[in-house]
Amino acid sequence: MPDAKDTIARYVSQREDITQRVRQCLVDGLRLEIDPAQIGLDAPLFGSGLGLDSVDALGIVATLEVRFGLEIVDGDMALFRSVNTIVDFILAHQGVAQPSPPDFHPPAPAPHGAPTTAEQLNLAWRQGLVVLDLSQTRTLQFARSIEVSDLARCVAGNVRDMAVGDVLHTLILGDKGDVQEIIWLLRTEAGYRLLAEDFGDAAAFAATVANITRAGLSVTDDTDRHAQVAIVGPEAQDALSARLGPDILRLAYLQAQRMTYDGCDLLVSRHGDSGEFEYRILLPREQLPVLDRSLLAPLGVTAREADAQAASMLCALEMKSMRTSLLVPGVLPRLADLQWMLRAELQHNANTAPPESRPSRARRATAVVSETELCGGNELFLLGGPVGEIRRAGFSPSLSHWIGLAYVEEAWAWPGLIYELRSEGGARGYAGARSAPLFLTRTVTDNLNV
Repeated sequence: MPDAKDTIARYVSQREDITQRVRQCLVDGLRLEIDPAQIGLDAPLFGSGLGLDSVDALGIVATLEVRFGLEIVDGDMALFRSVNTIVDFILAHQGVAQPSPPDFHPPAPAPHGAPTTAEQLNLAWRQGLVVLDLSQTRTLQFARSIEVSDLARCVAGNVRDMAVGDVLHTLILGDKGDVQEIIWLLRTEAGYRLLAEDFGDAAAFAATVANITRAGLSVTDDTDRHAQVAIVGPEAQDALSARLGPDILRLAYLQAQRMTYDGCDLLVSRHGDSGEFEYRILLPREQLPVLDRSLLAPLGVTAREADAQAASMLCALEMKSMRTSLLVPGVLPRLADLQWMLRAELQHNANTAPPESRPSRARRATAVVSETELCGGNELFLLGGPVGEIRRAGFSPSLSHWIGLAYVEEAWAWPGLIYELRSEGGARGYAGARSAPLFLTRTVTDNLNV
């Protein structure tokens, strides 16, 4: 009878092989001129990732059925969330069992207390809608005369192909190609505008502005003159279209459009890093009280900055969308599957991390789920040895489980593996690696009819 080490090694080998074959199927079926390895394992195949549509899906279904001997029916369309979820489906079809530790005995779920404010917002986020106060978001306006080639030196992504009305979710890069900030870049009639939510302090913001200036770009900080709010949730689109008109329904993902409402001049853009509809409104700050009274207040739940950040962290963990606050020194963007949201063109390699912070073994961001409480700093063990640690964690009322973002050695960062969980106090439990997103949001299920 094979021991645990052999079982896990066989599972990892099978998963690696099928993953490579699925990536090749996508490249062949879509006729993509890219290296299959560039397709992120958890990058969404529809929408913000590879941008598949229903016609693409039919071609890929045919390719998968032939190459893997599958029969895919309409009810199986949920498997097209990502490469990892397709691999999950194929392994299950082939009867490949997910390995468990030899002494694995899942504990009974611990009772969870009254929901916190962040957990209440999480449920509103997933079941209805939430109005987010983004008053701390920095806004920078680039000079109209800038050269796109200069902008491309400090902003990752395909800046050159941006048309007026386009939005790019991307990175600000440092002098050595390191990630300084995850930002939204909008192109409007007045030029390029940068929106940055996660600057930790004034010094971090000043460093990024200085880096932009060193690239020869003229930029103006006009944060004091603008306000930004977001309307997020499965009901966001219906609520806004009822008030702003049918143009909302025609607004594509990562597109922006000028609109007016009750005398307010709005730049409305469609984003979404939590799996639900997300619309952001940028307007002159002096018009915010009018918009708040006539549009925002009647919509319902309003989240202020601190509560919104905590709820956003939970939703980000559920979808495993990366934010700067979730990155740690030595974990490279390529290894952290940043393609999930960013699709950055710049290919980072081991040399982009300073030598003193470079990990001795490559690590990848991995979503984990547990019935016992997870905390940042918990160590993950496999076959008796440490393989990673949990960096951020929280209780998801949408899943009724604890979820965490872990950094795991790349060789063992595969969905289906179950890690032993240890903390400083020596408490033990288990956490299972999962494909991200951890579940299908209501918006996705409504759109895909699954």
